[in-house]
Amino acid sequence: MSADEPGQSGPIDPSGLSVSSRLRAEADGELSPLDLRDDEVQDRQGRIAFERSLREAVGRVQSVETAPESLRTRIAGTLGVPSTAALSERVKPVFPREHPTIYRERLPWRRQLWLAAAAAVTLVTVLMLYGPLRISFGPPTFTAIAAFTTEQHEGCAKLGSQFKSKMTARTESEARKAAIQILPKVPSVLELHSAELARLGYRFAGLGRCAVPGRGRSAHLLYAPDPAIAPGAPSVSLFVQEDTGELAIDPNCRYVHRPTDPAAPSRTTPGVTMWRQDGLVYYLVAPPLPAEVLRAFDAPDEMRSIL
Repeated sequence: MSADEPGQSGPIDPSGLSVSSRLRAEADGELSPLDLRDDEVQDRQGRIAFERSLREAVGRVQSVETAPESLRTRIAGTLGVPSTAALSERVKPVFPREHPTIYRERLPWRRQLWLAAAAAVTLVTVLMLYGPLRISFGPPTFTAIAAFTTEQHEGCAKLGSQFKSKMTARTESEARKAAIQILPKVPSVLELHSAELARLGYRFAGLGRCAVPGRGRSAHLLYAPDPAIAPGAPSVSLFVQEDTGELAIDPNCRYVHRPTDPAAPSRTTPGVTMWRQDGLVYYLVAPPLPAEVLRAFDAPDEMRSIL
């Protein structure tokens, strides 16, 4: 440590100091003029005067004028502080760098804003891909399920943007792999009846995750007509949902819901046919289909209507 550095103890030895250090020491009163060499006397006065004026200027800036005691007492009384010492502690400014804990406490608000924005984007994406979400305080009604599945069918049957974003599996092989990740088991239509459906003019188009009302997980399968075998036939959607026992329906029957609008052409407007089988519930969205097509989808023969 050099002699002019902070922390030096004892008297200063001028023999080891530079001219500048000696002049600063004299300006601080640490050396007397008699300690200077003759060759340093010529510019000593100007340098020392500058050093002392610099110190005076710094001192003026650093000085703090306190408020009168009477004013501090009135402010303390207004704030309900019992003493000026407590007042000083109460109004002490807080800076983030001096109080990192307080500064960190402010950060979660920004983090929460970003999380809220991310959640909003996720919700919009889900609504676009899988249709509106429904919060249910009881078992879903068949009418609500029919409305949802019909809406989803009509959005995907055009094979447009909704179909492309929702139907992630485009081959039956991909669909079987995707189905086992969504449902408790692979629907029988993907394992046993593909060739029969193709013979009747319905080819597999895609499978995607869905959000059919109810607690069970669900998937949406779409079948497009083969123009060579069934020209002009409409597309057919099969929604498959995990059976959680919410719907008390007879597993030996299929239940059919048709539009009640008398102006709707019943032969072309899709209705919804529902049945349950082996831990799964099926919703077939299509206009009236021949019995052999219904059998290919594994629907029971006995039918009951739902108004």
